[in-house]
Amino acid sequence: MRIRFAGICLTTILFSLALCGQSTLPPAHLTFTNIDLPGAHVTFSAGINNQGQIVGQFQDAAGVFHGYLANEDGSLRSVIDFPGATQTDAFGDNERGDIVGSYVDTAGTTHGFLLKDGSFTSIDFPNAIFTSAEDINDRGEIGGVYFNSGFDIHGFILDENGFTTIDDPAQGSPASTQVVSINNRGEAVGVFFDAAGGLHGFLLLQGVFTTIDAPGATQGTVALGLSDSDAVVGNFIGADSFQHGYLLTHSSFKTVDFPNGSQNSPSQINASGSIVGIYADNAGAFHSFLAVRSQEDDDDSASGLAAAQAASSPLSPPAPSLPCDAAHLHPVAPRGHLLCQLP
Repeated sequence: MRIRFAGICLTTILFSLALCGQSTLPPAHLTFTNIDLPGAHVTFSAGINNQGQIVGQFQDAAGVFHGYLANEDGSLRSVIDFPGATQTDAFGDNERGDIVGSYVDTAGTTHGFLLKDGSFTSIDFPNAIFTSAEDINDRGEIGGVYFNSGFDIHGFILDENGFTTIDDPAQGSPASTQVVSINNRGEAVGVFFDAAGGLHGFLLLQGVFTTIDAPGATQGTVALGLSDSDAVVGNFIGADSFQHGYLLTHSSFKTVDFPNGSQNSPSQINASGSIVGIYADNAGAFHSFLAVRSQEDDDDSASGLAAAQAASSPLSPPAPSLPCDAAHLHPVAPRGHLLCQLP
């Protein structure tokens, strides 16, 4: 099994699952529900729209991965298989019922896809050797990631005007930016590696990139999901060497960790504050979860990230506010989860 850490494929689990770690951050007030599709060997929830419909991937008994669409209670609505593909992964959905993700063809190449009105369309960034469509908003704007022939990693936005490359100006060389989530206001989050190889999350808001680093993170921070009111979810490795989920709103960072679970990774949050993601149990088996926020945590706002940075001294300062080049950022500007197949 390959596990994608916000778009980076790993062939092994990096950290021990024998015990559950503890983070110094306060926990978010959440009610968790386990999601395992009936008959599936493993279930990964990747996206949830504002109607509560969940998309993701599951592995069947033969080891093949399929995309799926489910209700908020985890009950299966439909299986998603790109015609002729050897693997299909669904990553994001919008209120119109459009679904995006990636598929692997018989030659082993990964392509993005759009499923709209029952019809599939391939998404391939021009001249790319790997393309994955990570999220789609209600305006039909699609965020994702592509690799060029030199294996440089770039984010992209696809809209009615075509593709636009998205690169965080704080990234290192070679290019290593990934767009992972895009909300209905055209804002986006994702990840980038800096020049020293450090992993950071970012928020792209009105053409400005702002770095997201969870307090206490020792091996980087990943931003995976973004609500319409700018609440951000993702994961980080703490000083205890365990992967914790987090929720970032205007008040602070809070952890999103499934009870007695480890390798926690929230993947998306919708407008009502419902969060989906994955976790590993103490035996190392992966499961999905739905987490519903309580009223006291319903405090996200459009100024969420800026206020959180002011209140949390360990948070990194924003990346430089550089003017946006038309070739690298669409004026209205700008998602993914766990499984992928590198070329």
